[in-house]
Amino acid sequence: MRQHLAWYDLAADAVALIARHYIPRGGVVYDIGCSTGNVGRGLGDVIEGRDVRLIGVDNCADMVAAYQAPGQCILAEAQAADYEPFDVAILFLTLMFMTVSDRHELLSKLRSRMKPGAAIIVFDRTIAASGYEATVMMRMVWNGKLRAGVSMAEVAEKEMRLAGV
Repeated sequence: MRQHLAWYDLAADAVALIARHYIPRGGVVYDIGCSTGNVGRGLGDVIEGRDVRLIGVDNCADMVAAYQAPGQCILAEAQAADYEPFDVAILFLTLMFMTVSDRHELLSKLRSRMKPGAAIIVFDRTIAASGYEATVMMRMVWNGKLRAGVSMAEVAEKEMRLAGV
């Protein structure tokens, strides 16, 4: 992931810094699409210091097995998971891998399970709609990948796999 997204660690740290402002003592936090627990690790001191329940959700058995963050991790499709009322739900680079209808279903479900004052934090890649800004942003992404050692052929192959996503 870090080869394709040179800013990954910076973004994960930023999401953890934002989330900590919404996590109360004894709160419930979901990390949906948690992978190996990067954001959860960034919240470790808050999870422990505030006696918070962190629940990671991922649809990949390999990621669940490799999970290394506080709390627990469950194997489930994000939109099919059974969410209890929560204080914070984090979707870090998650929605971009879902169909639009699945995104809508998940966000509707999450909104219905929010405690008063809760937050849903979404961080995802987007593509600028048009114009030179879109070209500049794409070149920045490609430059980061190339500098991380990804070949141009791999960059192009991944871009082609994302067609329709």
